[in-house]
Amino acid sequence: MILKQQRSEQPRNAGLYQHAGVWYERTSVPVVTSVLRQSTTIKAKITFIHLKNQQKMARTKSNALTKNYRGKFGNQFVFRNRNGQSIMAALPTTPPGPPTESQAQVRRNFANASRYAKQILLDPDMLTAYMAKANVNGQSPYIVAMTDYLRHPWIEEINIDTFEGNEGDVIKVMAGDDFKVTEVTVKIFAPGGSELESGPCVPDTMGIWWEYTVTSAITIEPGLEIRARARDIPGHTGESSYFAE
Repeated sequence: MILKQQRSEQPRNAGLYQHAGVWYERTSVPVVTSVLRQSTTIKAKITFIHLKNQQKMARTKSNALTKNYRGKFGNQFVFRNRNGQSIMAALPTTPPGPPTESQAQVRRNFANASRYAKQILLDPDMLTAYMAKANVNGQSPYIVAMTDYLRHPWIEEINIDTFEGNEGDVIKVMAGDDFKVTEVTVKIFAPGGSELESGPCVPDTMGIWWEYTVTSAITIEPGLEIRARARDIPGHTGESSYFAE
């Protein structure tokens, strides 16, 4: 939900007066008039809200009639400002009792992601890179960096159409990440599990596949494993294997 301010017109009720851009009743109870627009897949809903007797008001950068709301509003919701717009959200809640191990792990992951984002954004080049995606997605560079840390890369496909067991054959790997894959490596294992060879892949000219060139003749037999691993900027990895039949 997005809260947009509407310029307040002087009410006909002579019992109100204006001070610093806010209309007050003679009883000194503040009255704030705004427009709440809720976008849905069906239509936009316009609702007029009159907020009275709020003990805690949302913070604002200038005055109560601007759109730059921030912070907690009573005990009902909070405002967050993003790209010049105030976003209203439900109050965060804390589950009762001590956290489970999985909940504790999630909290540790988010804490590590926050530390990573703060540190990586000190690098001007990385700040520029994350900001480029932030501008596209309507997010902040900090959120983009945190998401990059929390989401690991993955292997989409291992293509062996051009691999026949000969030296110089090419194994293609398609890898993905929410931000950027920095490297892909390939390891080839014999059916018994011993490593035959390994090495880095090179991105193709189209930027779609990562290519590994086989350095020695290999017998393709059932149980032969081709393992691909991708790495992203935070250093996380994701891997997948192809087994010959």
